[in-house]
Amino acid sequence: MITFDIGLGGYSILQNANQDGGKTMSYIISTPNRKVIVIDGGRACDADDLRTKIMHYGGTVHMWHISHAHNDHIGAFIDIMEDKREIKVESIYWDFPPLDWMLDIQPGNIRANVIFPKIIEQNKDISTRVQRGMKFLLDGLELEILSDSHHYSETNNINETSVAYRIKFPNKVKAIFLADMMEMSGRRLAYEYGDELKADIVQIAHHGQRGVPRQVYELIEPKLCLWPTPQHIWENDNGDGYNTGPWRTLQIQDWLDEIGVKKHGIMKDGEIIVI
Repeated sequence: MITFDIGLGGYSILQNANQDGGKTMSYIISTPNRKVIVIDGGRACDADDLRTKIMHYGGTVHMWHISHAHNDHIGAFIDIMEDKREIKVESIYWDFPPLDWMLDIQPGNIRANVIFPKIIEQNKDISTRVQRGMKFLLDGLELEILSDSHHYSETNNINETSVAYRIKFPNKVKAIFLADMMEMSGRRLAYEYGDELKADIVQIAHHGQRGVPRQVYELIEPKLCLWPTPQHIWENDNGDGYNTGPWRTLQIQDWLDEIGVKKHGIMKDGEIIVI
């Protein structure tokens, strides 16, 4: 495990590692009083590891936030909700586009189109459909919804419907999670918030492969970047060697170097914890 100590005062952000070398996104935010927020959770193959981590933190997820309807973000959530065992989930937060749009865009996505809605229906007493501007408090943290899916009709890409989050810690440190936002949603985020986006930590959008425009990172001006990025995407390697793939990861690395970011926590290196 790689540790970045930026003085969170007993709070922590854990970027979980993938379990099979593929792309995934899974974060656990914990508080001094063992309150737990999970953001996404990764794929089905990450579920057992995530379950072990949740048990390590006490076995209760006080807030589970789901960013969007792709399997590398909701797979582990679905598996755990279908078989919680000792785990308790107190609340679920999400926002997906209408089902008819989802079926048109990605008809074969059974886990998002069929299983996820069933889980929400079964747990509707603890489920909240979020909207931009909502704020949630947990043990000194403030989690704010920066974007939601209501602009879905302007795109045919589920990634552009990602919910983005800003977490403010008691010591004023801010962390922004961009999920899989891309050009359209990134431009909108920059327009709506401008300089208010400035934060200490940012999760690099869409695994670093093709996400938000440079302007978003310039406005955030982070000190630490968290990359949910496997080795092959980090190196833009499609199987034929370094920089042979279609991804923009190396370009984004250059952007961040030019912006002046010195610290990077990258999933390819294993578990990353920020304290």
